Amino acid sequence: MAGDPLIYLGLKGVLGVRLSVRKLSGDAHSSYGTILPSAPWRLVHALATIRADDGRVLVEGFYDAITKPTKSQEDAVAKLPDETEEWKRTFGTKELLGGNVGVEIRRRHLFEPTATINGFESGYNGPGMKTVLPAEAVARMDFRLVPEQRPEDVFAKLRAHLDKNGFEDVETEMLAGVNPARTSMESPWVKLVAETAEEIYGRKPVISPTMAGTGPMFDFGVTLGMPIATSGVDHPSHKIHAPNENISVEDFLLGAKHAALIMKRFGERF
Repeated sequence: MAGDPLIYLGLKGVLGVRLSVRKLSGDAHSSYGTILPSAPWRLVHALATIRADDGRVLVEGFYDAITKPTKSQEDAVAKLPDETEEWKRTFGTKELLGGNVGVEIRRRHLFEPTATINGFESGYNGPGMKTVLPAEAVARMDFRLVPEQRPEDVFAKLRAHLDKNGFEDVETEMLAGVNPARTSMESPWVKLVAETAEEIYGRKPVISPTMAGTGPMFDFGVTLGMPIATSGVDHPSHKIHAPNENISVEDFLLGAKHAALIMKRFGERF
């Protein structure tokens, strides 16, 4: 972002799911792979039906509840800086999913839901080799959701998808669910947060209608009807949820000053 302050007005929702399958009473010698069913292969095959290579989710009805972004939200995304090359450098990759660039990849990142395998557990994972045919396999997934998708509805559709494709033996457990939410671009609160950001940082902020992460915004922004705009600090190099997660001292101090000025202006105006 070249040091520009960035204000987010929304958060995606999330559905956390545990998928598991057991095919044997206990682990077997891998030589029995000729006659015994494999739990990890069974789960791999089930997972492969959920998402296409380009990232599109294949669960029937998954996209039905999604509402289209407003024109002001689309315009805001079009004005955001192109971070394609920065993402590639930060995450050490030569390509991004779907092959999109520019505005289209920003639209995808902010406005589209996801299906992600977070982890896979089965069999032996120590040093060297162990010829084992695992009895059980477990995977954990998250689905990032956008307005107006709901975790419970997506979970039910995932269960129906597995059953329809012959994977009734794959058990599913809903681990967590958070609804998505967005604040209107036209909210007076957004104007106040933007004005105070310019005072603190000495430059106009970049306003994004949403971010790709998740938090409890729905409970406040929708249930209680409170407009929300962020004043925190973030950057891809901060390694969010990864080893050596960090924040620079300068960013921390500027973020604290911005939050303080927001409260001061709010008290003066409202």
